[in-house]
Amino acid sequence: MFGLFESDNPGIGFVYFRHAAPPPAEAFGFVRNAGFEVVPLETPSDALWALELRHREYGTAKVWVPRNSPPIAHFLQFGMALTKSEVEAAIGAGAAVAVLLPAEKKQVLRDRKRLLRFMRALMAEDAVLTVDLASGMPWSRARLDEELAHDADLDIESLYVYHAVFDEKERPHWLHTHGLAELGGFDFDILRPNESTVENATEVFRALAFAMLEGKITESTERFALAEPDGEVRLMPAELFMAGADRSTRSIRDMAGEGDPHKTRRAVVCEPHSNRKVFGGAHVEPSRLLSERADDSLMVNFTTAATDLMAERARGTLPVFASLVTEFADLPVTPLVKLGFQRASVDAREHIWFEVHSTDGNSADCTCINQPWDVPSLHEGLRARQPLANLTDWQVMSPTGPISPRSLLGARILREIPEEAREELRALKRNG
Repeated sequence: MFGLFESDNPGIGFVYFRHAAPPPAEAFGFVRNAGFEVVPLETPSDALWALELRHREYGTAKVWVPRNSPPIAHFLQFGMALTKSEVEAAIGAGAAVAVLLPAEKKQVLRDRKRLLRFMRALMAEDAVLTVDLASGMPWSRARLDEELAHDADLDIESLYVYHAVFDEKERPHWLHTHGLAELGGFDFDILRPNESTVENATEVFRALAFAMLEGKITESTERFALAEPDGEVRLMPAELFMAGADRSTRSIRDMAGEGDPHKTRRAVVCEPHSNRKVFGGAHVEPSRLLSERADDSLMVNFTTAATDLMAERARGTLPVFASLVTEFADLPVTPLVKLGFQRASVDAREHIWFEVHSTDGNSADCTCINQPWDVPSLHEGLRARQPLANLTDWQVMSPTGPISPRSLLGARILREIPEEAREELRALKRNG
């Protein structure tokens, strides 16, 4: 579907262990129980030992202990998909085992998932975390188990990370991604984001990433409809932005010397070009949509192809949704599904959210919670059985945050809540 999802680049990852001394090669014989064949390799000069792991379904990977590996603290700064206890367990981890997996499927969402399978297989009892090096994404043991419990392709959000740089008042004033340039594309910078943009950064970066991977935008796109209403932005290569922006704006993302990863293959989300001139050149400023206007009334735009890919992931993880609803049935959670319906006036679909009362896997007894714009057969508050063949997304609203096909973090946090707090939540549900 997306040309840039096609990649010949191998996947590279690290499995981190609690102790400073790396495990010996013979310690990984247990992977045979998971269907892997272990073949010793000649040890290269920059490694302590090397193996080859072979699996009938997942392919062949090279595994070795490098003499030097990246410190785990570098990746924990991108640990937004981890629980507090998962981060704490990984702090100070020492030795790491490296994994290199050729791009057998030539489709990055599938090949990266194969990499996760190899890394999970190598997690002995004292392993604390794995990292996909291309994206910088850390994966805990529990998070890996959640993802590998089904065969749906990885979600696009697994291909990159984002984080914030804070100003002197501890307010985020620079949001930016890492990992998209490694796909052959480019990463994104958002400067001076307002509170709403920070809260919805996941959706904003997701829409930009899809548009980039689909070829809808480049680093130099003059106008792109990121949101509705009136949500156009401009994209500008970081080098040009730094040459044209005012001093106070440049200071937000002042970069170090040669080799700084924030310098190239990166676009700044800017205000669309106007006739306003500054010192003889075109006026350059960060997007006012994201720094001033963004609020709950703005709707981030996703292309039809992006929506279809998200729907494929939602349908592939529907058993996960059903399992979560059962697991947390005694707690105040709200199961939701988004279903697509043919619009009356145009050949397009409208996507509408429903609260689920029960499901049999093929259909759901549910209540419409949106007022449709262009689907006359539906109205807000209508309760009926709807086919799940029309599913385009699902979500479980919980006290610890939304749980979705893209992130089960809220579920893992909910599982870690002490029993006393869980009882308080149960009482909250009982009392309506």
